[in-house]
Amino acid sequence: MVITGRAGVAATLIVTSSWPRTRDEVAGTFVRADAIARLREGRVVVAAPDGPGDARGGYGLEVVDVPHAGLFGTPGAPARLLAAPHRIVGLLPFHAAVARLARAVRPDRVVAHWLLPAGAIACALDGEIEAIAHGGDVRLLEAMPSALSRAFLSRLASRARIRAVSPGIAARLRAMAPDLPVVVSPMPVAEHALETARAHGARIRARLGGDLHVVAARMVASKRIERAVPHIAARGGRLVLIGDGPERERLMREARRAAVEVIATGAVAHEQALAWIAAADQVIAPLARGEGAPTVVREAEALGVPVVVLA
Repeated sequence: MVITGRAGVAATLIVTSSWPRTRDEVAGTFVRADAIARLREGRVVVAAPDGPGDARGGYGLEVVDVPHAGLFGTPGAPARLLAAPHRIVGLLPFHAAVARLARAVRPDRVVAHWLLPAGAIACALDGEIEAIAHGGDVRLLEAMPSALSRAFLSRLASRARIRAVSPGIAARLRAMAPDLPVVVSPMPVAEHALETARAHGARIRARLGGDLHVVAARMVASKRIERAVPHIAARGGRLVLIGDGPERERLMREARRAAVEVIATGAVAHEQALAWIAAADQVIAPLARGEGAPTVVREAEALGVPVVVLA
């Protein structure tokens, strides 16, 4: 796809390592909600990792698939790197393709979701830069030698406006670089999908009844989803697991051992995930280590569904 700049139209280029696709729309849906919200400011072009299916745009978004040699995708870049470390070379074609797209679009603003790698890539582009920290990128920086993470954050701040999606993430960034200027601003909720979710959720409850306790997340070890099993075992009810990943089978075994009935949907479209949330008696949010403000919590609150946070 060739995209060229349009005279007189403000343009935002979003660079992201996660974006919803037709098979698994749960991953990166908060990035899509942010992109849709930015349409009020003008044109929005998204540089999204290529992968199975078609990248979902809609609402006037322009989504461009970017090659990455398998580095990005479900269940997340860290898990994919652990499984195949050679995938790190995917940063090279990803960076090169984003640079070509930026030259074609000539954006007024570049928005990078996750400080690494998107923030580092965005700093080489022209225009106003906004780099957003979500959690996984902060964990990566914390695992680096302190001098290296501090130098990276200082360099990023010299070029970009740094935004954290929660006060906790902002505090962790400042712990690495005490004078770092950080703005706290949560991600928007997908308001455009909530009414449909309520209607579909009502149909799920009519079919299955109540006692539905929903966990919606990538099934990876860092999410610590297994903590939801004893929570439900002590209170009764059914566990609805929305999502997929390497920990899914282990979670199913733990639930069976605890005599907890499980409904496992696997990877579903975001609209389906929202419908299950709307149908729930409660949403359980086991916070990952260092996680900031999970989108599922804000979506449940917007749908009026009680939330239990397992910190």
